[in-house]
Amino acid sequence: MKFMDFKIFDQKDFYFCYSKNLYKFLRFIKSIEPIDIKLDKKTNRKFSVFVKCDALQICLEEWKQNKELGKLVFPKTEVGEICE
Repeated sequence: MKFMDFKIFDQKDFYFCYSKNLYKFLRFIKSIEPIDIKLDKKTNRKFSVFVKCDALQICLEEWKQNKELGKLVFPKTEVGEICE
């Protein structure tokens, strides 16, 4: 499901992910699909948009703990799979 205009929704309902490594962790390891991938008009960098939910929050907490412990896990992906 993709939304073209986020202005009609409350932005607090979304998590905007600018980290490629976090995106890979959420998408390929935790199987949480973003609802859209956008291009930041100021930086010209891609970012992914996830709907905030309990499952996402748990994964973000796990990511934070692993980062603090130096135990981050990154999936192997092919070029083009990241931020399609």
